[in-house]
Amino acid sequence: MRKPFRILFSILFLALMLTACASEKSSLDSAQPEIASITSGRKGVVITVNPVDGVNSYRILRKNEDQKWAVYAHSKSASYTDEGVESGGTYSYTVLCESDDGTKMRSGYDKTGKTITYISPPELSGISNVFGGVKVEWKAPKGAVKYRVFRKNLEEGDDAEWKPVASTSALNITDTSVISGKEYAYTVRCLDNSDSYCSSFDAAGLTAQYFEAPVLRGIIRINGNVRITWSPVEGADQYRVYRKDEASSWQALIDTTSTKFIDETAQEGKTYTYVVRCLDIYGRLISSFDPQGVSIMM
Repeated sequence: MRKPFRILFSILFLALMLTACASEKSSLDSAQPEIASITSGRKGVVITVNPVDGVNSYRILRKNEDQKWAVYAHSKSASYTDEGVESGGTYSYTVLCESDDGTKMRSGYDKTGKTITYISPPELSGISNVFGGVKVEWKAPKGAVKYRVFRKNLEEGDDAEWKPVASTSALNITDTSVISGKEYAYTVRCLDNSDSYCSSFDAAGLTAQYFEAPVLRGIIRINGNVRITWSPVEGADQYRVYRKDEASSWQALIDTTSTKFIDETAQEGKTYTYVVRCLDIYGRLISSFDPQGVSIMM
């Protein structure tokens, strides 16, 4: 007796499934949506659909590990960000229209879909004043090949725009086209092998006010002492003078607001090298220094 019941149950289940499928197919009353763009955003893959009239909800399909389409998300907007991605991973998407409650299909979908390799924005890791410019550093996201560095002049206020300053395959650059005393912001985007953008970027970026290293103008021996002079730096409140000899490392000698200094502690028979760095009003270092310095033998 059990076998007839099993057969009957199977027939009824199949009938219900066919009825459900027929019902869903009969509700396909909307145009098939088109993916307008698929891009690497700050937090994930951004899928943007050309809106379909009369549709308030979209069903996002993503290929699974078996490369089969599977329902991934529902969106009330024509733009959806998939945050469940990893940098360097490749993902395929397609979209269909659905009923407002998300239970029924209202359109077909592109069986091919669109594919993207997601690249996360580079993580900015450091910015500093170095000799000759501003050094910007970042960490490599998985899958990245090259980078483009952007800069904006913060003195321009709300009108400031990001402008490219360099492209590189390295993880740092030194921007030598800066002006002492000005404040800049920097950010970085990834490029593919065709030099097309393949990532988003940190919209805030990292900021730094650049102060050039003081230019040492002269060093002379006078009355058994050493006299050094340097050019003033725009925006610097004071200066710190350093000295070293053949047997020692850099030693700070004095903080001063002047652009000259007489070292009265130099000893006969030694060779000394001097450098100068800029300080702010609180005595904090705000510039690098000329690594060559100026030297004199006593």
